[in-house]
Amino acid sequence: MKSEFRTIAGIKTCFVKQGTGKNKIICLHGWGGSKESWEGLSSQLIKKDTTIIAVDLPGFGESEMPPTSGWNTSQYAKWLEELITKVNWKNPTLIGHSFGCRVIVRFLAKHTDFSGKIVLIGGAGIKWPPGIRQRITIKIKPFVLPFKKVVPKKIWNKVLKKVFGARDWANCPNEIKKTLEKTLKESCIRDILKNIKNETLLLWGKNDGYTPLKSAKVFQENLQNSKLYIFEDGRHGIHRTHTTQCANKITTFLKK
Repeated sequence: MKSEFRTIAGIKTCFVKQGTGKNKIICLHGWGGSKESWEGLSSQLIKKDTTIIAVDLPGFGESEMPPTSGWNTSQYAKWLEELITKVNWKNPTLIGHSFGCRVIVRFLAKHTDFSGKIVLIGGAGIKWPPGIRQRITIKIKPFVLPFKKVVPKKIWNKVLKKVFGARDWANCPNEIKKTLEKTLKESCIRDILKNIKNETLLLWGKNDGYTPLKSAKVFQENLQNSKLYIFEDGRHGIHRTHTTQCANKITTFLKK
């Protein structure tokens, strides 16, 4: 696949285009991901009369970083709006994974005239009261933070991942940490979902450790026109681990 570049919302954006079919799809990856995460699924879907654009979100892969002041998901949604306009596809199907789903939801909340079909895989954005681990983390954080200046960065990152469960923060480049801060502080999207009428397919792993199955139920209950399919042995990245099954579900969904 050959990477292409376009300036979208002031950001040099990288994407790959595959297939020549009539079904038009745009894929948005999750936080820390890239367009490459869609390679397996794309190769399956282009056999089904489909054209796919898999894009690197600003700050990831080969795309430029957002401004150092950071973006929230509404700004990512404006970027998506311009992307769709420049691609010149009318109401394409939007497929998102995790963080990419949040961007799609923000876009749909603003563009109620958009009638393309939607596929959300392990969608992020539903907030829950902190669990035991999070509550403990909040209590001990003030006592641990002073050691950050004297602990080697590699060891500190391991502490973030293993002790605090802050994998995204530990792996996050400094240039995009303001964006991560802004997106983490955003409110829950559950109320926004109620206003979205697009036909939506929800694909979820039963053992998803990042966006739990109870979040899938919130999406299903609040989206007016949605159907949920659960992969009993799936985790967070089912579009990579259950590629053929996901492709079959999406193909059937698009045919309706």
